[in-house]
Amino acid sequence: MKSVYDSIKVVEAVRPMVRTGTGTPIAAAITVVDTFGFNSALFDVAVGSPTGTAVTYVVTIQIQESATSGGTYTNITGATGTITGTTTSASLRAQVRVEGLGTSRLRYLRVVPLITLTPNDGSVVHLQATALLGNAFKNPVSNDSDV
Repeated sequence: MKSVYDSIKVVEAVRPMVRTGTGTPIAAAITVVDTFGFNSALFDVAVGSPTGTAVTYVVTIQIQESATSGGTYTNITGATGTITGTTTSASLRAQVRVEGLGTSRLRYLRVVPLITLTPNDGSVVHLQATALLGNAFKNPVSNDSDV
């Protein structure tokens, strides 16, 4: 009997991190996702409520692709998302889908979240992202090494 566990692979795309100020998370927090053997990906990006007083934040999400793991990454047109909130918002999330893996997409993907905090006064925002790879060419899929 097949289950959802046999059909998807879960990969950490951005390790849970804290970001002070405005900008892209440090490269060490962003994980390259190898999509070999899968037809689709879903990136789930979660943002916790920021600290500070009257802080507004915008997280712009862009998915990028490359032919090699350490190669040059380019933006995938249309693979974007936005999360907007304030210090009074509950934790928020956005999901971005990527189809055509193994055919019209390059093998390696990464999510690049750009964080903008207003005011930029040392407030802190928590962010993490997960990639779910689906429609595997061969099932069952092992989730053991990437969790």
